Formats: sequence, C-alpha cells, structure tokens
Amino acid sequence: MDNLITLLKRATKEERMNLGTILKVPDGDPKALTDALAWHSQHKIQYYFRDRTYTEIVQQVARRLKMTYTLQEDVQHLERRILQRVLSDVWAKLAPEERTRIEEALREEFRATGNEGKFVGVAGLIAGIAAGKASGFGVYMLSSVVLSSMASTLGITLPFAAYMGASRAISVMLGPVGLVITALSIGWALGSPNHNKVLLAVIHIAMIRARLDSPNLPSNLTDA
Repeated sequence: MDNLITLLKRATKEERMNLGTILKVPDGDPKALTDALAWHSQHKIQYYFRDRTYTEIVQQVARRLKMTYTLQEDVQHLERRILQRVLSDVWAKLAPEERTRIEEALREEFRATGNEGKFVGVAGLIAGIAAGKASGFGVYMLSSVVLSSMASTLGITLPFAAYMGASRAISVMLGPVGLVITALSIGWALGSPNHNKVLLAVIHIAMIRARLDSPNLPSNLTDA
C-alpha cells in the first residue's frame, strides 16, 4: 500500500476528507485510509492475517463488476477501466432526454472553464478513458460527477464537492443516475455496503490521479 499512501499524501485535504467519509476515517490520514480500504475489502478474519495490496483490491472490484483483466495489468489502467465500466453501464441505461440534459450540463462546464475544445461528448469521453485518450479534465469531471451521484444514492454525504464547477452537472444527474445505479448494483454483484464503499473509493482514487496528472485543471480546485 506504500504507493497508495504516497499518492494520498499528494491529494488535497478535501480529497482525503471525502475519501475518509466513504471509508469512515474522520481525519483523512493517508495511512489510516489505506488501512480502512483493506478492512472494508475483505472478511475481518483475513484482515488480521493477511496484508492486501491495493492492486489486489482493485482486481477484486473488477471481478465484482464481472470484468476480465490480466495479472500484469497496470493498476492505474484497471482503475480507469473500472470507471469506464461504471460510466458505460450508467450511460447505456439513461433515457435519451436524460442523456441530452447531462450532455448539455457538462458541455457548459467545459465551456465555462476554457476546455470546450476537449469536450467530445459524454460517449466519446467514456470511450477514451481506458485508452488514455480522454483529457485529464474530462476524466476528472466524469469521476467527480459519478462519485457524487453514487455517494448520494448510497446515503453518503461528502463534506466537500469533488469539483465545485460540476455542481450543475451533478444536480442534473442525481435523480436519474441514482435510479440506474440502484438497479445496476444488483448486476454488478456488489452485494454489501462494504463493496459499495470500496468501489466508491477506487473511483475517488482514479479521480485524484486524473487531477494530479492534469496540471492545467481549473484554478478553483482547492489546494492541500
């Protein structure tokens, strides 16, 4: 988990606090966050007798989502594919009019932040995630929106908006996405509140990576 601890130390305080809310770590301490992630990802007896790597946890999430992967697959790439899978499943289940409203909200946010040229439509952004072709801003925006929507659906109130500018897109998505996620969680075989938390945590970590990999993200992101 050392690499994950290093990543979380680079995250903003607000990002760590959001992850702490998901995993029930009030102070958002990086080491405590990784311990909590390991705790929620396995049977409690296993927790005390076996240390899990973050890669193993991400692979477990992939299996729950009925995804295939190779043992050699880079954990960051698998994170992105998980995000892509969740977004693809949600997008496919939304009614055409709901897609239009969400597309318009996200297009406006890209325009307002000077990223209009990077907006290739939601379907285009989703398709480019795993291939690394989606802009860091696009990955961050989509991660932020789906994270907030899923957390709300699961009864988790994040203390800080992942990205303040996404508030309009989030408000547009909450209702329809919540209903879709409730239905999809059965097919995803998540099975328990802990699996939901681990999935949210992995999406959040993917979002943090996207921000750190994108130095040109809007300046209204909160500093650590």
